[in-house]
Amino acid sequence: MIQKHIKNNSSELIIVLNGWGTDETPFSALTSHSDVLILSNYTDLNIDFDFSKYNNIKSISFSCGVLMTTILKNTLPKIDYSVAINGTTLLFNKDFGVSPEIEKIFTSLNLENYIEFREKYLVFDKKELELFNKYSPRRTFEDSFEEYFHLKKYDLLPKNEFNFDKVLISDCDRIIPAQNQINYWKDKYKIIPNSGHFPFFKFNSFEEIIEY
Repeated sequence: MIQKHIKNNSSELIIVLNGWGTDETPFSALTSHSDVLILSNYTDLNIDFDFSKYNNIKSISFSCGVLMTTILKNTLPKIDYSVAINGTTLLFNKDFGVSPEIEKIFTSLNLENYIEFREKYLVFDKKELELFNKYSPRRTFEDSFEEYFHLKKYDLLPKNEFNFDKVLISDCDRIIPAQNQINYWKDKYKIIPNSGHFPFFKFNSFEEIIEY
């Protein structure tokens, strides 16, 4: 697992459980007065981090990070407040998660079609595409595909029960369609308007996401 620790000399920590194929780079424009730990690449489940110095810990689980929060529940520290964004614990499910059609697109990604994929599926508009291209993940396709096959296995495992305090859904998510997420969460959600699967360019800080 990739761990990026952003230190702000705080006694509070925000853990970000990241989405598939990405790393900390797309979050570079976000500020925080808390310390931040960004977890990415779930090809292994090892977290080597000392949580004991923090007296308040919040979490932001994005996309497949929602599933991974349930898988990693017994490895993670006690979470005082949690937010799920554009994800469910049934990741590869035609009614509640990623559809088979989107899976086929995942497995056909390459250098030639990745920019088009970002524009069509990840972000909402041209401005966000420019930002995502500027802060694009630094992982290879080979690395991302390895993670994908691990996620397929994790999705079949028993999930630990985890009660998210807040659920945010992008109205124009085309990776995990908004309606699939609404089907899953029922009435426990808040819509982020005019946003795609990666909605973080709508915010200025990690705290703003939690308080939304």
